[in-house]
Amino acid sequence: MAREAQESVEGASRAFQPVIRFHTLGESAIQFNVTLQAGGAEHRSVIAHEFIKRLTARYRAEGIVIPRPVRTIVMKQG
Repeated sequence: MAREAQESVEGASRAFQPVIRFHTLGESAIQFNVTLQAGGAEHRSVIAHEFIKRLTARYRAEGIVIPRPVRTIVMKQG
């Protein structure tokens, strides 16, 4: 997804190879950083938007569901 976005989104630096680094295995997430490169600051948000949109679509296509934490609150009466 990162390479596809880097190579096809307008304003992205075509020669740059995206970098993905996993950093945390949480209770309900695997957290990672993705580094993409824009030709200018004005393109940064569009490239990030397109990458996230494509990643989300791929997760859905693969049946990957991101779990949400569940909390139970018990309130005492009186």
